[in-house]
Amino acid sequence: MGKKQIFIFIDYLHMHKSILNKIQHLNPIIVDMDPFESMKEITRFKNIICSNGSFSFWAAFLSEANKIICPTES
Repeated sequence: MGKKQIFIFIDYLHMHKSILNKIQHLNPIIVDMDPFESMKEITRFKNIICSNGSFSFWAAFLSEANKIICPTES
C-alpha cells in the first residue's frame, strides 16, 4: 500500500508489547480508545489491515475503505 503512516488500534497494550517491539521501525501510531470511538475512527480509513477478530472485521465491513486486507486460514 505504499509508504503511509500506520495506525494500530489496540485494546490491551500490555498484551501486545512483543509484537509492537517487532514493528517499532515502522513508527506506528498506537491508538488506545474505547471500543465505540475506535470503531468510528477505523471506519474512516481508506486502507485497512484487519487482525483475526470480529471487531476489526466489522470495522472494515462498515467502512468505505478502498482496500481491506484480512488474514486467511493457512
